[in-house]
Amino acid sequence: MSQREEIGLFLEDLKGEQVTLWGGVFIYTGIVNRVENCFCVLNNASVVYSTGSLNDGKKFSEVEQVGDEWYVNIYHIESCGIMNKKA
Repeated sequence: MSQREEIGLFLEDLKGEQVTLWGGVFIYTGIVNRVENCFCVLNNASVVYSTGSLNDGKKFSEVEQVGDEWYVNIYHIESCGIMNKKA
């Protein structure tokens, strides 16, 4: 199984979850809708410009909503997970 396939399967397991995707340049947060080819499709997606404290359970300190459906290239994801912070 290729690395892309493994990442895609991992993200598919998170379908319906609010996730945060850390990329080489940007941080994205949203609800995983589906994985399509090399993209993770997020609903209610936002770009996070400043996280603030990661452990306080509150909102990110600076975010901008980018759309109802946003495509993030899975090759650019360095890490991801479910966080208790909101956009």
